[in-house]
Amino acid sequence: MSKKILIIEDDNNLAKTVARRLTEHGYGVLLAGDANEGIKLVRDAVPDLIILDLMLPVGGGLSFIEKLRMAYVAIPIIVCSGTKDDVYKQKVLATGIEAFLEKPYDSKELINVVKNAIGDA
Repeated sequence: MSKKILIIEDDNNLAKTVARRLTEHGYGVLLAGDANEGIKLVRDAVPDLIILDLMLPVGGGLSFIEKLRMAYVAIPIIVCSGTKDDVYKQKVLATGIEAFLEKPYDSKELINVVKNAIGDA
């Protein structure tokens, strides 16, 4: 059974590109366009990993991580963001995420981080 990865990203084209790359590597993919939709998918599908954008239209990435950690502590999170705010980035890193990738990132780098995060390396 393939591992499920939830992508929470409001840029639909980027989400589809990342989903395609993950599918090529044998992962199952779920897509959410905002944090609220992401929380619903976590409850319904319990993914093995979450790839999260920080700047989302409904519910920010940091509040999503905090809500998730209260209910589903063990799900690893990879944050992919273009934020240049170092203070915000430090707050996000302090939540115990698996990795922080700055946009734009290389898809090979993302795949390597995913493999390391869910034990497929």
